[in-house]
Amino acid sequence: MPYTIMSIKFSVGDSDAYNFYNDVVVAQGLLNDHYYANAAFASAAGQLLTVDGDCGALTKSAIRSFQTVVMGKSPHWADGRIDPGGQTWRALNGNLPSVANISPAPLDTSTSGAVGSSLGNSGDYSAFRQGNYSSHLGTSSQYDSNKSGGIDAGDKFSTIASHGCCLCTLTMAATAIGSRVPSYWPEGVTPKSLTPLVANTICKNAGAFSGYSLNMQTAANALGMAGTHYGFTSAMPGNAVDILLGHLAGGNPVALHVDYKKGGSGDHWVLGTRKINDFEGDVEAIDPASGGRMKFTRMDVFNTRYAAQSDTEKKGILFGLPTNGGSASPSRREKQYDYIVVRFMTLRSVAGTSGVY
Repeated sequence: MPYTIMSIKFSVGDSDAYNFYNDVVVAQGLLNDHYYANAAFASAAGQLLTVDGDCGALTKSAIRSFQTVVMGKSPHWADGRIDPGGQTWRALNGNLPSVANISPAPLDTSTSGAVGSSLGNSGDYSAFRQGNYSSHLGTSSQYDSNKSGGIDAGDKFSTIASHGCCLCTLTMAATAIGSRVPSYWPEGVTPKSLTPLVANTICKNAGAFSGYSLNMQTAANALGMAGTHYGFTSAMPGNAVDILLGHLAGGNPVALHVDYKKGGSGDHWVLGTRKINDFEGDVEAIDPASGGRMKFTRMDVFNTRYAAQSDTEKKGILFGLPTNGGSASPSRREKQYDYIVVRFMTLRSVAGTSGVY
C-alpha cells in the first residue's frame, strides 16, 4: 500500500537550497513540532510556521534559530539550510539522542549504550538486547519449541527474546537512519525513541509479519528505510564483500544474516555499523543476542566450522570475532567465533515523501 515517509529528498532553506514543495512541507512540520516542545526555540522563532511548502523568510529564520538555539551551534556555523541526512536534518528528525550531542557516541560495553558510527550521515545507533523483551513477536504464533516436529498445545509462543533478532537489527538501524511513516507510527515517536517493542507494533501495523516471520523489505519500509538483498533468492555476487564494505564506508548500516548452527541457511541477524581497518577485523557490528559490539573479518582462519564445511557448503564472506571486554556472555562469545555471514541486506535512509516533484 502507498505510504508517506517523513523525510526530504533535497535541501531546504537558505544557501541556494532546492526548496521543493514536499521537502519544505516536511521541514516546516518538524520545525513546528520543536516549537511546541522547546520554549527557548519557540521564543527565538517567534511564531508557528504556516505549513504551505513555501520556504520564505520565516522558515529560513526558523531553521537558523533551530541550529543556534536547539543544536547549540554558533551563528557562524548556522547556515539556515537542511540537507538530507545532514546534522540539522538528523537533529530535526530525531535520529539523535540529544540534539546537543551531534558527535557520534563512543563505543562502550553497555547493553543499552549507543554504538557510534564515525562515517557519513549514519548517526548513533541505539543498541538493544533481544533477550530483554519477552513480548510476543508479530502476530503471536507458536513455534515448535519442544522439537516434536509439529505445533501442539505444549509449544511456546514466539517472542522478541526467542525470535526477534531480525526485528532488533532493523530497529537499531532505524534509530540512526529511519524516518517516521505516519500511517504506521504511533504519535510522538521519533526514530531515536524507537525500541523493539514500538518497532514490533509498527511492523504489525504495516502487515510485515506472517505469524512471527518478518518480511524484511516491508519492515524496513515501515521504519523509514529501504533495503537491497544480496544472496537471498540468488547466489551472492563475486564482489559481495566490496559492496558490503563500500556501503558501510558510505555511512549506512548493513543487516548481516549469520549462520552458526548446522547447515548454512542462516540462523541469526546482527547489524553491521561501520567499516574498520584494524588488525582484527573489517566490520564492526552490534549483536542483538548480547546488545553489545563485535567484529567480522574476511579471514576464515579462526572459524573452525567453516574449515570443516565442504566446498559446496562454503558460502561465507565474513567471519565473526568477539571483542575484548564486550558485553557478550562466555557462551555467546564462543558462538560469535562460529558466525559466518551468508547473506546481507544493505539499508539506507528513504529520502523524500511519496509525492511527485
